[in-house]
Amino acid sequence: MRKSCIVLTLLLSFSILLAQKNRPVWIENRPLLNGYYIGIGFASKQANPTDYHKVAMDNALSNLASEIQININSQTVQQVMEKAGILQDEFKSYVQSSTKAELEGYELVDKWENDNEYWVYYRLSKEKYASIKNAKLNKAKSLSIDMLNRARKAEQNGQLDKAFLFYLQALPPIEKYLGETLEATINGQRVFLFNEIYSSLQRILSEIKLEAINPDLKGKLGQPIAEPLTLKATKQGLPVQNLPIYFEFIRGAGDLIKEAFTDAQGMAQTRVLRINSTDNLQIVSATLALEKSIGQENDSPILKGILGTLVRPSARFMIKVSGLTAYIESQEVNLGQPVEIKQLEPALKNILSNNGFTFSDSPANVDFIIKIKATARKGAEVYGLFSSFVNLTFSVIDVRSGQEIYKDALEDVKGIDLNYEKAGFKALSNAAKEINQKLIPNFLQKIQKN
Repeated sequence: MRKSCIVLTLLLSFSILLAQKNRPVWIENRPLLNGYYIGIGFASKQANPTDYHKVAMDNALSNLASEIQININSQTVQQVMEKAGILQDEFKSYVQSSTKAELEGYELVDKWENDNEYWVYYRLSKEKYASIKNAKLNKAKSLSIDMLNRARKAEQNGQLDKAFLFYLQALPPIEKYLGETLEATINGQRVFLFNEIYSSLQRILSEIKLEAINPDLKGKLGQPIAEPLTLKATKQGLPVQNLPIYFEFIRGAGDLIKEAFTDAQGMAQTRVLRINSTDNLQIVSATLALEKSIGQENDSPILKGILGTLVRPSARFMIKVSGLTAYIESQEVNLGQPVEIKQLEPALKNILSNNGFTFSDSPANVDFIIKIKATARKGAEVYGLFSSFVNLTFSVIDVRSGQEIYKDALEDVKGIDLNYEKAGFKALSNAAKEINQKLIPNFLQKIQKN
């Protein structure tokens, strides 16, 4: 038996040594070939039983692409990337991914496999890669120059919306080549292409002025602002049309139409459909929305980072917000007697005032009439402790429409004390807590939705 085990161990060791001997040298020792980029990829057949060929090839091309050196030569590009918060490693990774996706001219040198492993070995001539890359770079520069020339022509004709469009469309063709010098000759003048596009964009943006026509507005919590927010876009005093404008709350909160375009007079408008924040002073900002000119299909982090560094014209609207007004009708009855010192009304006013409400002693000229009716009745007596129960109805009428917009009820809210009267007051107090915890949040949510 012992001899059999020894023989089996020797055979197993021999098979492993034989397998290792059959493995090609390029798996263990990466080749160094002058004039070539090398890519070696591996895939486990167990982990990838159906597509191990594809996985190994993909890994090999990633390995090959990682050998291609990426430099950032332009000082302007470095400065813009720094402002945009784009790290050089992030940029290089992005370019490397693009490079891998567009690799051409590589050739399969060898492949090897056993029961568990699959390996491939590719190479790409550096001379061939440089030739293909230069052809692509020249094509990209030509596309970019064409857009740049169109942008300049549109700018000369006063069509700034088209100028923005063409300037921004000049960037995508060259974004993965930003590490290159990107020199070009345009109308006999030698320029650095990226620098020229970027500085032209910033120059136009600095010449455009956005002015709020009605910068000071008044609003009320939960309601729309009747007056539209209006701005005017000008360049050297002349109106600029077809500019995309983006509106947003930068202080406070509300529902508003976020996008608009300037008309032939350079005017753009939006409307605040509802104010949702209780802040007394709220601010809406209007900014030139350059992203509209590059299209949603372009999700390049590099291009978005570059756009983020451009200083854009903007305008602000200040909104003074007043709270909603309410009149409260409160009927509180304890054991058949009206309550002189009410429990529910003060608690209700306290929570509503914390949500921006003010109160009136008259139902005239208020936003809401709130009606509460609570009645405490006797319960039972057990071991000298008396219980009372409160039934309560809660109703809210919108004065503007005259409609009841909210209605709810509480039943059998219990109070316990040393006699029925005190138990009734305790039940009313407990009902006040339940109003604040349950009914008021539901009511506030209701008016925010309407």
